[in-house]
Amino acid sequence: MSDNLLLSDLNIIECVNQNIADICNSTPHILQTSAIGCSETDYLSPLEFYLDQSSAKATKRAYDSDIRHFKAWGGTIPATSKTVATYLCDCAGKEGLAVSTVKRRIAAIAWAHRDEELDDPTKTRIVRKAVQGIERHHGDMPKQAAPLYLRDIGAMSKVLLGRLRDRRDMALMLVGYFGGLRGSELVALKVEDFSLDEQGLLVMLKKSKTDQTARGRWISIPARGDDGLCPVKAVADWLMVLNQGEGPMFPSITRYGKISEQALSVRSVSRIILKRAEAAGLNTQGLSSHSIRAGFVTEALMRGEEPMLIANQTGHRSLEMLSRYLRPVRLLEGASSKP
Repeated sequence: MSDNLLLSDLNIIECVNQNIADICNSTPHILQTSAIGCSETDYLSPLEFYLDQSSAKATKRAYDSDIRHFKAWGGTIPATSKTVATYLCDCAGKEGLAVSTVKRRIAAIAWAHRDEELDDPTKTRIVRKAVQGIERHHGDMPKQAAPLYLRDIGAMSKVLLGRLRDRRDMALMLVGYFGGLRGSELVALKVEDFSLDEQGLLVMLKKSKTDQTARGRWISIPARGDDGLCPVKAVADWLMVLNQGEGPMFPSITRYGKISEQALSVRSVSRIILKRAEAAGLNTQGLSSHSIRAGFVTEALMRGEEPMLIANQTGHRSLEMLSRYLRPVRLLEGASSKP
């Protein structure tokens, strides 16, 4: 197996391997403004800056949007519990919003009150009863990504021609699958986060959805046989053509075949999966960037793998959350071939 990888021919491997020592021995900076896209000088004080960094940007954008909707409806901060309950009922009844959206509106209102150090009206009995009524009457199944099986990735690989995008996309899907990674984790990876040899990969996840304080953790991805689906060989092939010792591991590529300095977005990963699945003749319904992670967990559970070991790979904090990845058989079959 290892004789076929030819990793010793890659000059970049030495550069990548040394990053284990670099990461382990590095001293954390007091303020890494390049990583967060803004400068402390943009704020009136360090206190204002760090308070702003206490929540994820995407979360704050969503909450701000929800609060604007609440105020446009006629709500105010602070709000009474009856006002909040009435608003939520209007969202579910008159506007027909999904239960999940209604619950996000609740979280936004609670966040706005806590941010102003006000009493939270969403914790009162009238609001809880209103939400229970909404769930009973409008309850809906949460939307779940259809899992992408390893055999599906194999089918995609058969129609790839070894071009620049083909090598990137193959490495992207195999790292995402065997690492059990979220789309956001995939696009955040950098070349210097990888260490590889003939036995497998070590990937440093510096930050994730469940690790907002960036403590980081290592993901181990073993090498496979010579079946065209070895993540180590796919990464080695991609690094050879990428020919960079730092920067995004999975950058976007221009229409002229030039590698960009910008990493792919999560939406781009979804488009890549849809495009590759369609080209391979697979059913694309329900596929997204999350399908790779869902496929890995689903197949591992169906094989009878130890749930705790799976959760350790994916970073799930509870086995209850992990169990949600065991999709219905009908959905699994529908994601593997066209009807």
